Amino acid sequence: MSCTADLLRARFGGQEVLAVTKGPPIKAYLLPSTDAHQSEYLAEHDFRVKFLTGFTGSNAYVAVTNQKAVLWTDGRYFTQAAEQLVPPFTLLKQGQADSISVEDFVVESLDSGDWVGIDPALHTFEGGQKLVKTFEGMGLHVAPVKENLVDELWKNRPPLQSKGPIVLTLQEHGRETEDKLRELRERIGRKKCSSIILTALDDIIFATISAAGDHAAKPHYHSEGEAGKRLVTADQVYLLDSGAHYRDGTTDVTRTVWISKNSPVPKEFIEHNTLVLKGHINLANSVFPQALPGIRLDTITRHAMWQVGLDFGHGTGHGVGHFLNVHEGPGKLYLNTSIGHRQSLTGPDSWVREGMVLTIEPGYYLEGKWGIRIENCYEVVKATVPSGADFLGFKSLTLVPIQTTLIDKAMLTQKEIEWLNAYHDRVLSTIGEYLQKAGRTKEVEWLKKQCAHI
Repeated sequence: MSCTADLLRARFGGQEVLAVTKGPPIKAYLLPSTDAHQSEYLAEHDFRVKFLTGFTGSNAYVAVTNQKAVLWTDGRYFTQAAEQLVPPFTLLKQGQADSISVEDFVVESLDSGDWVGIDPALHTFEGGQKLVKTFEGMGLHVAPVKENLVDELWKNRPPLQSKGPIVLTLQEHGRETEDKLRELRERIGRKKCSSIILTALDDIIFATISAAGDHAAKPHYHSEGEAGKRLVTADQVYLLDSGAHYRDGTTDVTRTVWISKNSPVPKEFIEHNTLVLKGHINLANSVFPQALPGIRLDTITRHAMWQVGLDFGHGTGHGVGHFLNVHEGPGKLYLNTSIGHRQSLTGPDSWVREGMVLTIEPGYYLEGKWGIRIENCYEVVKATVPSGADFLGFKSLTLVPIQTTLIDKAMLTQKEIEWLNAYHDRVLSTIGEYLQKAGRTKEVEWLKKQCAHI
């Protein structure tokens, strides 16, 4: 039986391709993991990368040439991709010292004058233009083939699903639709444009990440079949990354816990957990000037880990939508950029601005043993500084206790200890009040223990 990569290669010289190239076949085909609306989390109908390669992560880019078949993904998915990719696909790790961009890989694999096939529906207009310009500058041609070549070989493709839009009330969105349209038209006019095209389909939040033991070492772990099922027991790590859409907002929170019963928590785990907490606190407690790119804030969370030669393979944080995408731009706290491509991370679109909601979520993942992540949502607010300058800071929107029995207090500075104690005071006073009113006495007592000062 032919593999999917070979079936795809057999279509490099198909009629739909030759109609675009006017004769020669393509020598490579590029496939980003997205859909026509640039969605991050895909319906099964559009999950072409999963069908082609076996990989189920949310961030990937595939390139198939006559000799090679490769997939790029970021550090959240290195372990998962290595386990899931079917032959002959190989993993290229984004953000590593020896990583190679999509463009450079294609240029090294092809000869001058060769054609590269893409599905234009999976690229934005601007992104497609950049891709064409880049490849033409490298001596290659781009063939925008209207018919997706993967779709042609995808038998039993899942059907499209239709759920219909959710319409918010005036009380929930705060302004009349006509007012918003009027302002939008004014902005369009100021830019001397006649219209705006909106294509994003904002859908359900990501599936909950519930990972125990070594499964937690996969930052975006999801159970796959019977082999992935596991009882959550004592004496192991448990990582829970969850969130939900509410009509008045969106949540995204991660906590890592370890319940000891028969054996003590490993000292190495406590050290790793404390380093992650230090990174979280150091950024959450930071003040910074206006117009600062998120990439500069990303490094603050990594500083403590870098001092001992550790790091994590995903961004520090992302923008959070309001009843929209849980990963929403332009706000982001990234060191690395989109899969396989180089982009500017210092322009105005990368600036952290007042009113944004961002996550802070450093982590550490030791393959085969455990994973750690501490994530809160924060609002970017004005900060008070002695100079009176226009600076910004963070206000936590997430009020969930952090397990203090997993912290080595000796590794924390006095300032970090004060932040943690103040955070737990706020958790207890705010959440405790709701629990008291609900008559949840047992839960209040539990919360008091979790929020006790260290």
